[in-house]
Amino acid sequence: MTHLPLGGFIGKDTKGQKGLSTLRKLHLTFVILSGIMYAYKGLQLVLGLFLAYETRSQKVKQINDSRLVAMATYNVVVLCMITAPVMLVVGDQQNAAFVFVSLAVIFCCFLSMALIFVPKLLFIMKHAHDPREKGEDEKFMQEQEKEYAEIQKENDQLQKKLKEVRKFRLYLKFIRVRNIPCRKKSC
Repeated sequence: MTHLPLGGFIGKDTKGQKGLSTLRKLHLTFVILSGIMYAYKGLQLVLGLFLAYETRSQKVKQINDSRLVAMATYNVVVLCMITAPVMLVVGDQQNAAFVFVSLAVIFCCFLSMALIFVPKLLFIMKHAHDPREKGEDEKFMQEQEKEYAEIQKENDQLQKKLKEVRKFRLYLKFIRVRNIPCRKKSC
């Protein structure tokens, strides 16, 4: 028999050996599933960085926040690199692990949302009553209206030509059916 530190004895107890074997299998399964989950989340982070990198040169000012998205993704990567090893060390202490993970998730979400939305809110507050933007919008609208009027005018002209062509086709059909000689020069 072997003496345990807490005053217990392990003898030829097969139930205890089976339980210990089951716990080892469960622990191994947990480690494998955790590895798969970390790999999947890492792949998502890499994809996010790739998308932020590919859209960095967009010139549209309303959607050009790829730099901020990259910073938010970097923030998540750094916090994951800190949280994962600490969880492996503190994993046995449930309360400490819960507090650490909860604070890491809250901090990560808060910082990511702040990085993405605060600059947009500041821009809106700064340019809410900017007369230059109103002038740009009015100029843009005037240009659009002018372009629309030109297109409408061209459309009317083409409609008139189409009507003339249809009349002429009808005239030609009428002439061919009745075998009347054509009096127009374009026949």
